[in-house]
Amino acid sequence: NIREIIYLGALLHDIGKFVFRSQEYKEGEGHEVLGEQFIREHFGKIDILKDHIEDIINESKHHKTQTHTAIADRIASAEREDENNKDARRPLLSVLNSISLADEYKQNNEVWYFETKKIETKSVFPTKVNENFDKFNFDETKSISEHKTLLKEFVKEIEKLRKTKSIETLYTSVYYLLYKYTTRVLSAGYYSVPDISLFDHNRAVAGLTNCLTFTIKQSELNNYVSSTPNKEFLYIKGDLKGIQKFIYYNVGMEQAGSTKGLSKRLRGRSFMISLLTELFANIFLEKLEL
Repeated sequence: NIREIIYLGALLHDIGKFVFRSQEYKEGEGHEVLGEQFIREHFGKIDILKDHIEDIINESKHHKTQTHTAIADRIASAEREDENNKDARRPLLSVLNSISLADEYKQNNEVWYFETKKIETKSVFPTKVNENFDKFNFDETKSISEHKTLLKEFVKEIEKLRKTKSIETLYTSVYYLLYKYTTRVLSAGYYSVPDISLFDHNRAVAGLTNCLTFTIKQSELNNYVSSTPNKEFLYIKGDLKGIQKFIYYNVGMEQAGSTKGLSKRLRGRSFMISLLTELFANIFLEKLEL
């Protein structure tokens, strides 16, 4: 349906930045142009998207057109911190570079950054370089090569989705593939502090877009933009009480006797809690059509 088309367009709206960072700069090939080409070439071959790919591409445009995605992109981009650096291909910095436990904030002189790799157990933590923050340099040629390798792997995984029959299965798969391959890719480095990943920005924009399509009709977009918005985004927060009591129930008595299998029971109860919270969240998403 139209909301699923808009959601996919929003989720992929900045995919061109991934392509942009995997090749040398070419005149006329900004990230929006590259993104349009990438979506048409690779997602256009997925059977259930073939008839809708141009609609998805139109929704992914967020600079020259007035779409739900364009509004959501401006809202999400407000989180960025400005700086004068113009290097768009810099590596993703760890946000911990900007955190201090001192009474008064001061910039940490250490620099921690993430290598351009897919998410796996070997690439969870950032890498430290022995340079001051303001003197941190990077090898652009190496950066392009790493992004190119990562992009090829991403494309191979997209190809596995071509025969997918369920749209829900498809956009869930696309979401997690973006998580896997763009969590270590920079969202914005041109005049921005490079500490927000492409995945985090894209999923924020997709979430906001989904809310906007629920409350604002296409015909109302221009009025929404030209006036001071008075609509709000609502967050739902829930809590399960008694988690510790449930997980450690009867542990004292078990320890008095046999401890065989105790760690498995603790992990099982903990896993059950995580399943419950996931289930409740999905119920809200389904009922609210988000």
